[in-house]
Amino acid sequence: MAARPPPTDPESLLREGASRHAAGDLAAAERLYRQVLKAMPEESNAHNLLGVLARQRGDVAGALRHTERALARQPEVPAFLANRGAALAEAGRLAEAVTALRAALARRPEDAVALRNLGQALCAMGDARAALAPLAEAVRLSPEAPEPHLALAHARRESGDAAGAAAAAEAALAHAGEGPLAAQARFLLAALGRGVAPDRAPAGYVRDLFD
Repeated sequence: MAARPPPTDPESLLREGASRHAAGDLAAAERLYRQVLKAMPEESNAHNLLGVLARQRGDVAGALRHTERALARQPEVPAFLANRGAALAEAGRLAEAVTALRAALARRPEDAVALRNLGQALCAMGDARAALAPLAEAVRLSPEAPEPHLALAHARRESGDAAGAAAAAEAALAHAGEGPLAAQARFLLAALGRGVAPDRAPAGYVRDLFD
């Protein structure tokens, strides 16, 4: 059976790029997205996905550049607004991030990741109480995911609710397996007097992670 020829039209290239991206092959995904842009330089979906990919690689400047271009032609798309908000948050431009994330949620209210990112941005701005509602909603929408539980635990701690913070951290730990988030949940529980403190904070604990 002959091998399937590689895609050549922009729509097929974008679809194949997204498939490679989901499989974790970032290099192949980037190559395909850039082929799309070679044919259609302002293709919003390709810019949006390149923005996501850039954030995954820690390239905040690239994420900002591509998310801005994605929104230039389609400023109302919730996914584009949400990804722009996440990129702005990673860049430390928190007020702008909150604006973008709220715009995304006005159009797609049940986006659990955008809700979590909004809560984390608000918490990073020092408004932990305002962060509680979006984070609680993120937990409701994604009860099996450890990330919103952990973000809610941090916000509750910052707002003075130690018992609520411990409960949320326990929930995060229950869903986190043995990965980095489990270490972060244990560290927070230790800080709340609910466990033995490790020698130092786990990697990633001291910075907010936006998706």
